Amino acid sequence: MVEKRHKASQEDVPQQAPECSEEDQAMEQADVEDLGKELAEAQAQCAEYLDKYRRSAAAFDNYRKRQQRDQERQTQQLTASVVRDLLPVADDLERAVEHVPNDGLDQPWVQGVALIQQKLQKLLQSYGITEIEAEGMPFDPNFHESLFTEASDEHPEGTVLEVYERGYKLGDLVVRPAKVKVSSGANNEPATESN
Repeated sequence: MVEKRHKASQEDVPQQAPECSEEDQAMEQADVEDLGKELAEAQAQCAEYLDKYRRSAAAFDNYRKRQQRDQERQTQQLTASVVRDLLPVADDLERAVEHVPNDGLDQPWVQGVALIQQKLQKLLQSYGITEIEAEGMPFDPNFHESLFTEASDEHPEGTVLEVYERGYKLGDLVVRPAKVKVSSGANNEPATESN
């Protein structure tokens, strides 16, 4: 019985793992190094893909913004083109209302023409069309077209003296420049035509 106890006690003792040879340890170390290299390569590739994704996303965002700006610019240019065709009609209506004789102001047709002129002005304003300020302002070739120059003791050189045809703009886009007469400064020479 003593032998059985001794035998049972030896079975209860956990067995130790067999010792690995140096060759096995070297192989394990090589496998770990290979896995480390694969992990580093995968991380580098992941970083590269992330960078490409971010660049592509930024490029697409820029493309979308550029398309939106181009569409807005095209819409603005189309609106300006239509308004440019309507401006002579607006000018004619304005001249017609301004030159009604005093005895005809109460006529219904005159009031109708004045109402049409007001509606057209409101329509232009609803599309963002604004009048270019000109009279008394310094001449700006971006907004004004000089038809004449005239000497003026009251106004310095380059000041707009008179507006012959109103100018209009849509945002920053000039639809039609104002046609004006500009001061040439203090001089007693008669008015000359600009070309």
